[in-house]
Amino acid sequence: YYKWFNNGMQKFNKWDSKLAKLIKISFLKFNKIYGYKILTLIINKIYNLSLKAHMLYRYMKYLNLKSVQRIKKFKYKLSSGPFRYENLLSQNFRTTELNQKLGTNITYLLTNKKTYYLSIVKDFHNNQILDYQISNNLGTNFVLKNIINAWIKAGKPKTWILQSDQEFHYTNQNYQRLCNYLGIKISMSKRGNPYDIDHTESWFRTMKSEFLNQISRKKRTTKWIISNLPYEIFKSKICSKN
Repeated sequence: YYKWFNNGMQKFNKWDSKLAKLIKISFLKFNKIYGYKILTLIINKIYNLSLKAHMLYRYMKYLNLKSVQRIKKFKYKLSSGPFRYENLLSQNFRTTELNQKLGTNITYLLTNKKTYYLSIVKDFHNNQILDYQISNNLGTNFVLKNIINAWIKAGKPKTWILQSDQEFHYTNQNYQRLCNYLGIKISMSKRGNPYDIDHTESWFRTMKSEFLNQISRKKRTTKWIISNLPYEIFKSKICSKN
């Protein structure tokens, strides 16, 4: 206490002005959207550092850097098909390697003129988006193409358990036949239980908060979506597990 008092009662011990500047620049570079945990991962990856999350938290608090709040997602309903499958995961998303447990899901992308739909396949082991597809309608073709492309990029494994909800895209005969042909085990969430698909829903929430909702809908064009969405997909690789 006396050492701190004699040093002028500094609010921050071992203050590094260069590090503070780097943190502030990185925070502003990503439009104030990242909290201290994700920002720590990004700074360590980009600048090859070994910063601790609690250290970044202290710097951000002292610099008064606060991330933006996420906007609540819009909910939409789709009629469901006839096929149902057991929930093989039951919220157990733990894995020991790639290509064990994955998730697929769909969300909307609002532009100034149209509504598009985004389908993803995500590996739960490293949280990477293996493939994504965009469609201007809610047909099933873009979902099937998404799964095929992800399966090929993953090396055509026979070990997948693919988790989805019970919407039409995953309860129809074409989806069933494709998964059987590729050797994919189908797992479906229980009705009314969002936690069963939270692994994919959480990525959608983050993507919309950090990317889509950064500009108003009036300024969102189809070209802007198509040009910038790949970078958001690439960020999933940066923030994935080592």
